[in-house]
Amino acid sequence: MCHGCTVAVKLSKEHSNPDAMRRKLPSFCNELRILRKVRHPNIVGYLGCVFEQTRVGLICELVDGQTLEKYVLQQNTAKDVQNRFLALHGVCSALGYLHTRQTSIVHGEVKAQNIMVETRNNQVHSKLLDFGLSQIQSRNPRHLGGTLHWMAPEVYQHRDGKPERSSDVY
Repeated sequence: MCHGCTVAVKLSKEHSNPDAMRRKLPSFCNELRILRKVRHPNIVGYLGCVFEQTRVGLICELVDGQTLEKYVLQQNTAKDVQNRFLALHGVCSALGYLHTRQTSIVHGEVKAQNIMVETRNNQVHSKLLDFGLSQIQSRNPRHLGGTLHWMAPEVYQHRDGKPERSSDVY
């Protein structure tokens, strides 16, 4: 709980292994750097972070739902087509927000497991999560990485290339 709201705390898994934690720290700090700058109804809300001696944690809003993959697979009725559209529209809205900021942000790993779908008051809402591979477009880009199955071909083929917003919508 944080100020009366139920929250999720994303903890680094490597708290028992200091060397592994040091390797993961840049990605974790990058996610913190991105999330503290963005506010959008379709992006998980960032509330704070915790730095302890042996681990770090991001405090975010709790999204009470399921991954987009599970949500799409369980739907069966005609109304579900409209709900699927609303879920995908939310993702597009979040990406539009990231891509049109003064300095664009590339998410870097848009996949069904990084999108949560929740139903509130019989309305479908989707939230984009996991900004560990995200980056603010700059002069010194780094390779995005990501899950091969969800990776845009240009990201896979040109690993030294500048990350483009188009790779998020592949």
